[in-house]
Amino acid sequence: GEWEKALQLVSVMVQRSVQPDASTLCAAVSVCEKGLRREIALELTLVMMRSKIKCDTMTYNAVISACERGGRWQQALQFFSEMGQIRVQSDSSTSSAVISACEQGALEKESLQIFSDTSHVSLRNMVVSSDKFSGLSM
Repeated sequence: GEWEKALQLVSVMVQRSVQPDASTLCAAVSVCEKGLRREIALELTLVMMRSKIKCDTMTYNAVISACERGGRWQQALQFFSEMGQIRVQSDSSTSSAVISACEQGALEKESLQIFSDTSHVSLRNMVVSSDKFSGLSM
């Protein structure tokens, strides 16, 4: 499948002493997660972090989703917490995966808090966007 091709590409790069960049590794993480190779997606993310390669929102979304779908809700919450610590912006996909992880761990209070925080950010972004266009006439 696609995840095998992605891993083969990363492997060939390493064999040829070419350091895979963040985009390449992020894409590999995402493809592995979508291909239900959650353990591989998680391992690639850990390799990225150990190598000090900057993970972006897409990478965290893939690994949080992989953790959530694999029943590893504690790890999903750890990655979500780390996003905030290193100031990686979360989005609706992040929130959805983290809320699902909280539900798996029977963490209703935490799930509601994340939903509440996300709703406030989304509402604030909608207001800012509407303010930008309020002076325009159609």
